[in-house]
Amino acid sequence: MPLDKVAPTDREVPSLTSRIFRIIFLVAFVTELICVLVMSLILVQALEREKQTELSTEATAFVQTLKATDDAKRAALMPSFATKNLRVTWIDEQGAVLYDSGIDGVVATENHSNRPEVIAAHKSGAGTAKRLSSTLGEVTYYHATQLDDGTVLRLAATQNNALSALRGLLVPALLVLVATALIAALIARRLARRIAAPLLTLNLDEPLTNKVYDEATPLLERMDEQKRRIATQAKEGLATRREFTANVSHELKTPLTVISGYAELMQSGQARAEDTQHFAGLIFSEAEHMQELVEDILIISQLDEEEATFTDERRGSEEQGVSELRGDERIELVDLDKLASDCIYRLTPFADQHNVSVSLKSEPELLVRGSKRILSSMVYNLCENAIRYNKAGGSVAVEVAQQKENVVLSVTDTGIGIAPEYQERVFERFFRVDKTRSRETGGTGLGLSIVKHAAAYHGAELSLTSSPETGTTVSVIFAANAQ
Repeated sequence: MPLDKVAPTDREVPSLTSRIFRIIFLVAFVTELICVLVMSLILVQALEREKQTELSTEATAFVQTLKATDDAKRAALMPSFATKNLRVTWIDEQGAVLYDSGIDGVVATENHSNRPEVIAAHKSGAGTAKRLSSTLGEVTYYHATQLDDGTVLRLAATQNNALSALRGLLVPALLVLVATALIAALIARRLARRIAAPLLTLNLDEPLTNKVYDEATPLLERMDEQKRRIATQAKEGLATRREFTANVSHELKTPLTVISGYAELMQSGQARAEDTQHFAGLIFSEAEHMQELVEDILIISQLDEEEATFTDERRGSEEQGVSELRGDERIELVDLDKLASDCIYRLTPFADQHNVSVSLKSEPELLVRGSKRILSSMVYNLCENAIRYNKAGGSVAVEVAQQKENVVLSVTDTGIGIAPEYQERVFERFFRVDKTRSRETGGTGLGLSIVKHAAAYHGAELSLTSSPETGTTVSVIFAANAQ
């Protein structure tokens, strides 16, 4: 699996039925809540108007009765006006309470001259007011009327406030909510089935031939595009495998022909005794070439299977340099300076054989996270290729440097160079710019292809600059998140 593909999360995706149910239930719940609030407000306002009208009617009747009664008998008549739900208070001109029937045994004795309804009654003959009791959760309505002797008759009655009204509607509202949930679940299930029905009968072989609602068209277009892309990749992959197989067969055929031919001469006795050792050396050389070719083919095959890039997110243990296994490879922090130094040391006899000098310039502590084995193969092939296609007396300069946030490994040679028309193809398998020179210098034709795959495995970029007869520079640029 390519490491640049973020793995899907384990979070469960809610079903279509569940999503539709949530939407319907939420809309129904909000609607019901608004309706309950509005109904409570309307109910409270209606009860308030009714209570005020009731108090005004009662007050008018009481005043008429008091007008027909002697002043001396008014005090004795007051208790007859009071009921369980109606409080009667008689207040003199200075605000002193002459009589109070009280409610729940509470009788007022304090001066009432500052009460709004009493003040209004003195000014205009009648006044109303309402006051909320936060402790009882009730609203008390007052109606005060000024009598002909200057005293004030006040009637009071209580009723539940809006919050109490809401509490009264709570049980019916909960019952309606439960019914709404059941209905929403039924509707959601049916809607989900109707929405999913066209999708269950899709012709996946020809996505664009399906007749579905417009909202599903982008999905079908993506399916068709993916189907065509998969088919194209399959064809390209098949063509690549066939080409690879043909190239491998061709590359193995030459050394096998040499080995078979000389071995046949030696077996038939046609080879002279003095030529036997020479023939044996040629057979050994071709066998070594075959061994190198097979090893490179195995590396290419493995990189084809495991090619991946590192993800931006890393566990804390990784950031502390703790190695981990990824596939068959151990991923760890690799010191490029030491790695390049080891590769150059191993290639010293090969460089001496070609009369090429190799130098290393590196900054300390430049670490890259990856497979040490694959990185070593990449650096080795870069250096070997630079030596193999160099000139006698030439040089190879290996440099590891920090460039902004990236680590860059560069290999520069003074060799034959690469013509511009071939520079994009040199990383292809078995591609050789000069086949005649390649036969003379050896090599499998897979070195730069291994470099390309190794760079891709580590999410690195490759850069090549070259001029014929001047030399070539190949740079591997490791991104900051690979460090």
